[in-house]
Amino acid sequence: MSRVDRRYPGRRPHLQGVSLIETLVVMVIAIILLIIIYSFLTKSTQIADHSGKSIQLQQGARNLLENMVRDINAAHMWADAQPNTFTVLKYQFDKPEVVAAENVAKGHITYPFYKDGSVTKARVPVFKCSYLWKKEQEVVLRKITKGVLVMATPATGLANENILKYSDYSFVEQQPVAGEPAAGRVVATNVKKFDLTYFGYDDMADGLLKEASQVTALEAERKIARVAMVLVHFQALFDEGSYADKVRQPKIEVMTKIWSYKRINDHVYKEYFSSLDEDTRF
Repeated sequence: MSRVDRRYPGRRPHLQGVSLIETLVVMVIAIILLIIIYSFLTKSTQIADHSGKSIQLQQGARNLLENMVRDINAAHMWADAQPNTFTVLKYQFDKPEVVAAENVAKGHITYPFYKDGSVTKARVPVFKCSYLWKKEQEVVLRKITKGVLVMATPATGLANENILKYSDYSFVEQQPVAGEPAAGRVVATNVKKFDLTYFGYDDMADGLLKEASQVTALEAERKIARVAMVLVHFQALFDEGSYADKVRQPKIEVMTKIWSYKRINDHVYKEYFSSLDEDTRF
C-alpha cells in the first residue's frame, strides 16, 4: 500500500526531483553564460594588450624625435645625409671658446687664415652623432662618439683660398662617450619606415628652400653643407604574425620636419660670418 501524507489524508506525497530536460536547459544556460563571460575577458585582454603596445610605440616615437630635434638643433654641421641615415657634428660645449688655429709650417697660433702659403688647421672638440635605421632588426640606432673636427686651408697659397673650407675637414675620433654602447643605442623599435628627405637654402641662386639635390653647389659636399631642414617619415607597427587578420595591429605614423638652427641663422644673417662657416659663405 502506498504511504499517505498524514497532513493531507487521502493524498499521495509529491515526489521531489529534476527531470532530464530541466538539467539540459540549465546546462545550456550555464554554457551560454560562460561563453559570454569568456568573450568579455578575451576582449578586455585584447584591449589592454593593444593599449600597452600603442603606448610603447608612442614612447618610442617620442624618444626618437626628441633626440633628433635636440641633436639637429645643436648641430654645427652635417657630415652625412642619406635616405635612411644621417650624421651631424655638434660642439662638445654649449658655448665653445673662440677657436685658435695652427700654422702647420711654423707652429704659430693664428686666426684661421694664412698669408704665406702654409696650411692652417683649426681643431674643434665635437660630438659625432649618427642615426641609422636597421631595416632587418626594425630598430633605429643613435651612435655618438667624441672627437675633433679638423679643418685645413688648401696649400695652394692663392690669396682667394685662405679660408677654411667645408671640403677640407676631417673628423678624428678620440673616444666613445661614457655609457654609450659601441654599436649605438636603440632609440626606437618595431620601425617599419624611416625615410629622410633633406632641404636647404639655395643662397647661391635665388635663396629659396629646395630639395637638397637641387641646391646650387660646386661639390656634393657643399649640398650637404647647405641642409637646413630634414623631413622625417617614421612608421612603427607591431607585427601580430598569423593573427594579423583577426586583431587590430597597434600602429603609429609620424611625418614632421626638423630645422637646423645654425643653418637658419646663416641664411637670415648673411652679413655675419664666422671662421667656422663650413660653406665659406660670408
